[in-house]
Amino acid sequence: MIRPVFGTPFAPTEVDEEVSETITLYPDPAKDQLHISGRYDSFVLMDISGKKVAIDQADDNQLNISGLEKGIYILYFKVGDAYQTKKFIKQ
Repeated sequence: MIRPVFGTPFAPTEVDEEVSETITLYPDPAKDQLHISGRYDSFVLMDISGKKVAIDQADDNQLNISGLEKGIYILYFKVGDAYQTKKFIKQ
C-alpha cells in the first residue's frame, strides 16, 4: 500500500551502538505512567500506525500515558546526532 507523506518524515537512519543501551522504559506493559531512564534530548511518540501522538519532554523522566488508548506505541529518542527506537505496550 502506498501512503502519502506530509511534512518532514521522521525516520532515523542510523543507531549508534553506544546509544542503543542507554535508554530503558519501564514498566512494560504500562498502565498510567511510563518511566524513562537514560539520557536523551527529545522524543516523538507514535502509535503503531505511525501517527504522531505527542511531542514533549517527560516530567521527572515520567510520561503520563493515562489518556492513550490500549495498544502498542513507539518512542523515537534523539540523543545528540543519533536516534534510538523503543516500543511499549499501553494496557
